[in-house]
Amino acid sequence: MLEFYKRIRRPLFWGLLILTAAAFAGTCINGALTDPSSRWGRLTVVLLVLLLTRISFDALFMGKDLRERKPAAASGRMFYLSVLNVIAALFVIYMHTNNHLIFSVPRPHGRTWISANFIESFCYWPVPIFFMISGATLMEYRQRYSTEVFLKKRFVKTFIPFLVWSLIACVFDVLVLGWDMDWNPLHIIQNIFTAKYLTVYWYFPVQFAIYLSMPLLAAVQNKRRVFCYAIMAGVGTISILPLLFHLLHLSWNGALSMPAAGGYLFYTMAGYYLSRVKLGRWSRIRIYICGFCGWMMLFAGTIWASFGSDKLVDTFKHYVNFPAFLQAAAVFVFARYFLRKHEMPARVRKWINEVAGLTFGTYLLHDFVLLCVREFTPINRSMIGWRLLAPIGIFFLCAWAVCNIKKVRALAWIVP
Repeated sequence: MLEFYKRIRRPLFWGLLILTAAAFAGTCINGALTDPSSRWGRLTVVLLVLLLTRISFDALFMGKDLRERKPAAASGRMFYLSVLNVIAALFVIYMHTNNHLIFSVPRPHGRTWISANFIESFCYWPVPIFFMISGATLMEYRQRYSTEVFLKKRFVKTFIPFLVWSLIACVFDVLVLGWDMDWNPLHIIQNIFTAKYLTVYWYFPVQFAIYLSMPLLAAVQNKRRVFCYAIMAGVGTISILPLLFHLLHLSWNGALSMPAAGGYLFYTMAGYYLSRVKLGRWSRIRIYICGFCGWMMLFAGTIWASFGSDKLVDTFKHYVNFPAFLQAAAVFVFARYFLRKHEMPARVRKWINEVAGLTFGTYLLHDFVLLCVREFTPINRSMIGWRLLAPIGIFFLCAWAVCNIKKVRALAWIVP
């Protein structure tokens, strides 16, 4: 099968490229560029997705300049992962500062919505990157400690803070925001694990499921072909096929999605793979091109899909969608190779590593600040100046708060 693909890979590329160009020309001729219901427009996007699949999979898994896996990294965080952690935490705040415009119904029109969509699309990669960082840093945990110790560490560092801050959010909603609350213990437990008290905490149950899967993934970490197959099958059945079916106005049966790479697990495997495999220059260039196309699908594709609608049409959104995967893979690879070639001063590296240690607490705290701004200040949150500058201030305010909480021994455990 692999030999057959190697024979047809070049004709397949040129065939898809020609068909995509022809479909785009047909879209222009028929005046369907602003009509998301047009068959020509949908056909163009379908062919573009197939073309990007061919390019990205070839660059990631079958490039001639793809080298064998590096030896296992020493324990400790690789610096580019610290940089990604800091930028991703900041960009999450950008998205949450911007969300009220993206998801409002009816949605704003004109430059306000375009700028909101641009910020959302530009900052869309952090959540996938967080899952990729988990794979890059934790997949080889068996070289440092046992599975029992690994699970205990995850429990202390993430699960307990999640419970504590969810309960704090519950009290905050009642005392500060004035919500009516059902104090039935069973309902409280349900609301905690469904992130009802603070919706941004939806991330944690997903991360816990990844932690529980890690011992299984670690057992096959050295089997590169198995990993490549799992990533390709996961991306194919979770990211690509559902998007293609949606564009063709067909119903996708989720039971066909690969369980072994289900949910966000393919990001964790991709993070480990991309942190270890050596990608040549041509492979990296193709990954960057695909990442740019993924961003354009998130930005321009959302404008196209939402044309004529009074709300956001999220055809290209969702973190497991193919555009998000392309963007996240490109950002991850770029950070790894750019920071390898451009050494930062020791002081800057030390500062970034220190801030990276505060990002988890920053994530826990930042939405409390945004809720207080929404409820108790007259600030116009739709102003472009607020949406561009406020996230930076909120990030450093939360980082400062976390740093001070860590200094109190009795409280340090809730912001590990």
